[in-house]
Amino acid sequence: MEEKIRMTELDDKGCMLLIEAVVRRAADDYLAAMRRRRSRRSAARMREAASFFRSDYFSRLTGADGNQMLEMIRKEGVRK
Repeated sequence: MEEKIRMTELDDKGCMLLIEAVVRRAADDYLAAMRRRRSRRSAARMREAASFFRSDYFSRLTGADGNQMLEMIRKEGVRK
């Protein structure tokens, strides 16, 4: 029985790490596109990332407010 508990903990931890990686990648993509705003490709990437942060999917994965997250990412981009 103890073996199953460990597997569940690993599964939960793995899921959390995956969610963090997906969110981090979306944020990095948005920031990179923000720095190169002039191209159509960058504008499309920003829209795509913003759409992800505003989606129900993001909210269900993280329990966070996507608009607040997007605002934090934008502020980070302005500082750099």
